[in-house]
Amino acid sequence: MNRINRRFSIGLAVLLGLVLSGCATQDPMQKYAHLSAEQTFDAGHTALHKTDYNEAAQAFQALNANYPFSQYSQQANLDLIYAEYQADHPALALAESDRFLKLYPTSPNAVYAYYMIGVINFENGRGFIQRHFPYTMSDHDAQSYQTAFQEFNIVVTQYPQSLYAPDARRRMIYLANTLSEFQLKTAQFYMARGAYLAAIHRANTVITQYPNTTSVKPALQILIKAYGELHLTSLQTETERVYVLNGGALSAS
Repeated sequence: MNRINRRFSIGLAVLLGLVLSGCATQDPMQKYAHLSAEQTFDAGHTALHKTDYNEAAQAFQALNANYPFSQYSQQANLDLIYAEYQADHPALALAESDRFLKLYPTSPNAVYAYYMIGVINFENGRGFIQRHFPYTMSDHDAQSYQTAFQEFNIVVTQYPQSLYAPDARRRMIYLANTLSEFQLKTAQFYMARGAYLAAIHRANTVITQYPNTTSVKPALQILIKAYGELHLTSLQTETERVYVLNGGALSAS
């Protein structure tokens, strides 16, 4: 009987421990409940300075939960984007960026949210291997890079004097070359398989959307060959003329 009671006591103690542990896990921000808005904000920045980004994110989330309309809210939401990004939580950083733009659409600080959406899509959620080893962006799906290009364009056109505009411009140049190379590789893929209409569509995309990139001349070459295969003589001749005007040399064949 004593053994049964002892087992029951041990089991109850373990159960209570699990319950208490579960409560702590479910609400990690409870530790900030007794702090003021200013103290919570400062705690978040202390964690940032220590590069403890997960802790910083928790502090800023607690500030949002406990003091949603405080004077620190806007800056805390900006810092939360940064903390989630540095903590390697790109999806959460994107969500916080979108949330910031909904809460403060006319704020001058909105430029940071646009910029971070661009940066995260630019990186395309790459993990450790892609960050630290050779990685050809043009070999992968271009959707994220198109989104990044659009967001950086907002930074450059709507906030041209911001701190983020110069880097956004540099990234846009890189993305234009990357996206044009992606379209060119796709056009080459279709050409190799005799899908000439699809190849023409992709080559034209390079020329019309990314006219200042190094992929334009190879795209013109694809058009010339595809028009020839389809016996579209007038289009082939016109494309050859444009190719020569752009410094290309036609083959004797």
